[in-house]
Amino acid sequence: MSAFAVAPTIFDLPSVQIGDAEDNVGTDNNLFQFTNAFKFDDYVSDSDSTISQLKWSFDEPDQTAPLSGTVAWFTVNGMAAELVGTTNIANEATAGGVNHINPIRELRSVSQYASFRDIVFSFGPPNTLPYASPTGNPQIAHAAGKVVRFYVSDGTNVSSKDTLVTTVDNAFDAISGGFTFKISSDDGFTTNITNTNSAGPGWFYSSSGGTNAGAYDAANTALRINQTATGNANQFNVSGWTTTLSDWLPYGMVGSTNVVRGKFWVFASGQSPNTANIVPDLRLKLQNASAVACELEVLARNANATEDTRGAELQPSSNASLPSLYRLDYDPVDVPYLASNGASQGFGGITRTFEAYNIGFPAVNGNLSLAQSVIGVYPAAYIADGAALTDQPYRTYITGPTGLQNFNGTDYNAYKVSGGSGNTLGSVLTTPPIPTVTYNGSTGVTLDSSALADSTDIYVASADFSPIPKAGANWVTSDYQGAVKVDVNQQYKIRFHLVSSRNSNLQSQIRVRARSDRFAWAVKQEFGGAYPTNSSINTSIAAQTLPGINCLNPDTGTLPGGTDGGWYTVILHTPLSADIRPDVAGPITTKMPFLSSCPGPGVGNTAGTANENIRRMIFFGMDIVDSFSSGANKNLEGGNVTCDQVEIRTYNLLPD
Repeated sequence: MSAFAVAPTIFDLPSVQIGDAEDNVGTDNNLFQFTNAFKFDDYVSDSDSTISQLKWSFDEPDQTAPLSGTVAWFTVNGMAAELVGTTNIANEATAGGVNHINPIRELRSVSQYASFRDIVFSFGPPNTLPYASPTGNPQIAHAAGKVVRFYVSDGTNVSSKDTLVTTVDNAFDAISGGFTFKISSDDGFTTNITNTNSAGPGWFYSSSGGTNAGAYDAANTALRINQTATGNANQFNVSGWTTTLSDWLPYGMVGSTNVVRGKFWVFASGQSPNTANIVPDLRLKLQNASAVACELEVLARNANATEDTRGAELQPSSNASLPSLYRLDYDPVDVPYLASNGASQGFGGITRTFEAYNIGFPAVNGNLSLAQSVIGVYPAAYIADGAALTDQPYRTYITGPTGLQNFNGTDYNAYKVSGGSGNTLGSVLTTPPIPTVTYNGSTGVTLDSSALADSTDIYVASADFSPIPKAGANWVTSDYQGAVKVDVNQQYKIRFHLVSSRNSNLQSQIRVRARSDRFAWAVKQEFGGAYPTNSSINTSIAAQTLPGINCLNPDTGTLPGGTDGGWYTVILHTPLSADIRPDVAGPITTKMPFLSSCPGPGVGNTAGTANENIRRMIFFGMDIVDSFSSGANKNLEGGNVTCDQVEIRTYNLLPD
């Protein structure tokens, strides 16, 4: 790095690979552009300037072998380099970077993100698709790349940093050399991109029942869901907006080396009366077709006035100009079907869903609106086991079968839901036949509905695991101090080792989950059932993902004889986030006064009530649901799964 006087400091920039696979849908367009490769502000610091006001520019050296000569290859944010040529760059360094203190082509004035284009292979815009395929020496040289120099200036002082930029044919855009969130799609809804055709571009609306309506809100540039009060505590209201195939995140951008992140900006409006306990609950999803879903549930309401007040800290903002930001991360099980269908608009991609979600609260009404939604990826290495925080013992919890017991006598449950239809809730019954939940000190906890005959009833078995491996009545101060609890600016990885001796293509839905703030904040991953619909896309993904014989989860761990399965990952973001309450000024203690006051990591049972003392703990569990499937062969489904190990690790929140 070169530095001149007291200058801003550029951190290590990621190397950039410009591909064209994102834009190849049916035709090899050879459009080599990488939109939003990285965010400028994430890679710079300045002790006496506002980083968003710093000025960015770049230079390009000569061509690389087997080519030679001074030829520009790239634009960044539609702008050419300030200087092109190795000699010119060397002279600029000698001169102290004077041409970059107030650059003619200032990149951040266009966007806070750096977007690259190879103008040799993809000249323009406007685009003239398809471009010719790269061949010969130019293809070889561009694949080797150029070391491009970026500059940042505060108007008086300037510093620089080099990074490699390559162009690779028939590859996806990629960055490396840094833990950076790479955006694939950023939907701001400044135009109406709704579509009644789920195969067309944009987002489409659907309802699972209830008094709902979806529309584009032109005044607030948002996707709106409106709920009318049902007036009936025995009914549910669920509806939402989902991305169409054209807006799916290609699995090829994810693979085994990345994790998916979705960001959703949401606001509430139109409630009558305008009270917190009238706002619909919120559910956000990232999912592979209808086979596997990762969900964030924000269940802020309760049939209790005190809990409603506490839950309001997590509810969407009521200010359309300052919507709440919710994050959801998804680590897909890397099964072959996803990889084989990883291209743009391939059926291995990941879709987004935004839902208003009301179960049994008759007075709930009004709007939830999605003001913006972003999806992208970050390196899985960021949440590798070895990268977790280990500075304190309360950062990690790992347990085998001994920690999965029914310590309180109420941690395991089995029941059936009978009589539900349409948007009417059924009755919960514990009379036989119901599933079984069994514990074995050597093998773990097994949930089983496989022996039950096909029925119109929904069979459920669940195991709620204790964050402290003993009965709650026996917890002491050191137990509270050692439990993993949510804190500001953190994310958590919860891994479940699941196995089964049942064929994976006969399994009912299997679900793993984690929650905090009691039941107000929960992340779930739902796998299957084996026949969720009649689509071969869904049955293929489900059969390869569900634990059991012929499961193709590559992360197997240690499998007991006669079983198959592996590790399944849930990523929980802290609910203690200032981004959820941008409409409330001040620090987190002002934005979320109750949750922030509850005992946090390393703190004992110092609060006045048991609920406060456990409020920030992370609870976790698993379920089988037999069956929500609608496929013709759903009668073949029956659940059987054993959990023999759970691991929880803590990480700082990845900047995005």
